[in-house]
Amino acid sequence: MTSTLDQHPLGEPASVHAVLPPADAPEWGRWLEEIGFIPGERVTLMARGMPGGDPLMVRVGDSTFALRRAEAACVQVRALVDVQPGFGGPSAGPPQAGPRPRGGPADVLVGRGAVND
Repeated sequence: MTSTLDQHPLGEPASVHAVLPPADAPEWGRWLEEIGFIPGERVTLMARGMPGGDPLMVRVGDSTFALRRAEAACVQVRALVDVQPGFGGPSAGPPQAGPRPRGGPADVLVGRGAVND
């Protein structure tokens, strides 16, 4: 599902699909791309200002920005559904747990010693 960033639900991760600046402010497109709003980048709408919902707190990649609603409306996003980083996508599910190796650094750090039984 594609929507604009200003209309995306709070806290739900998405990826940037496109940046489409208004005709009367074409420089917004370049500026938004320069700060990280590039296709494929992960983005999350974190909070809306009160009253009126302006500005918006947005996380893109590892950075957090305050954007006006009009600026966020230039960013087309696609919802990320059931994708968890490192798990290989929506159908892969969590990795299977196997036996935990013994005697590694974690055993030493928590005081259990290196036991190889």
